[in-house]
Amino acid sequence: MRSDQTTGDNSIAVVASGAVSIHTGVSVADVKEIFRDMMRDAMVGIQREALQEAEQRNEKLVDDLLSRAEDRFGEQIEEKLAGFKDPGAQYAFKQAQNGYCRYGDDEAKDNAIELILDRISNNYENDFNIIVDDAIEKAARLSERQVKILCLIFSIFSNPPLTISNLENFDKYVSYMAELSSDIPARESDISMLKIHGLLIDHSATRHWMNIDDIIRQRYWGIFAKGFDQNIVDFDTSDRDLFLPCLRNPTLMQANNVQLAPWRERLTATGLSDEKIQEIINICENSTMSIDEIKSLLDGKSQNFQNLRDDFTKEGSIKYSKLTTVGTAIAFSKVKRTGFYEYLSMRDLIA
Repeated sequence: MRSDQTTGDNSIAVVASGAVSIHTGVSVADVKEIFRDMMRDAMVGIQREALQEAEQRNEKLVDDLLSRAEDRFGEQIEEKLAGFKDPGAQYAFKQAQNGYCRYGDDEAKDNAIELILDRISNNYENDFNIIVDDAIEKAARLSERQVKILCLIFSIFSNPPLTISNLENFDKYVSYMAELSSDIPARESDISMLKIHGLLIDHSATRHWMNIDDIIRQRYWGIFAKGFDQNIVDFDTSDRDLFLPCLRNPTLMQANNVQLAPWRERLTATGLSDEKIQEIINICENSTMSIDEIKSLLDGKSQNFQNLRDDFTKEGSIKYSKLTTVGTAIAFSKVKRTGFYEYLSMRDLIA
């Protein structure tokens, strides 16, 4: 292990304890050397063969982190990498490094990288950095199955992404949810471990009555519109803020909103009477797919939805668990890479 390092124009120093001091003008090569020194310090005392494997994993971790950093930051990469001069950022990377060098789980590595890049690219206040640091440390220890559980709970119960406003994106999102459901029902050991890590807590009884089809219909109400004939209604459908040609049948009309509640608010803002608003909503509701139709649609895309439906009827169902703030951070770092939440930052999500 090195006890010192000569600093050059970039002014970087690594000390024996593994603490790193980074000043200005941090290059990719500099960061690689720093992280190698940190790994050697963390792996003191292990056997040679294990050390070689740890070094290989560390190289992959560093290469993947820097590759993603270059993709995200472009010409600003050296400026953003300077975020590692913060001791908290160094500690956060070291936790991810320790986890991946020991266990070698690629899914955990990728999640930790996303959280690390988010941390160094944003000027978060200390309280929020504590959440992100905790998420980085715990993400590095999770299995792929456990991460999928977090992401599935996030995808089902969080506010739907604004990008799902057409059938193509909805189909992609349904496919993603089906993929996340591949290991459902969840193992009790995975749920227990996520609770031990402080990533899940027991949920109150407020949503226990709902099944997966009800939830999806509620959250993507407008996507399931079958359309109504504008010629047989006695209200104006020309306002494109309120109505648009039906996504499933352009010869008919539908409400211009994915969810009913915000659309009702827009109707109210027009000054229509409560009676008229309810009449319009009833017409839209009556021309929306039934639960049975939605069930058939989902099952036609993947059998995993039946597994998820079955899970919702069980005592140990994932619907009885709720993400903690740190659990939300880990799930969001994974789900965001699908592109559905690219407009949203972690800080926007976690108030």
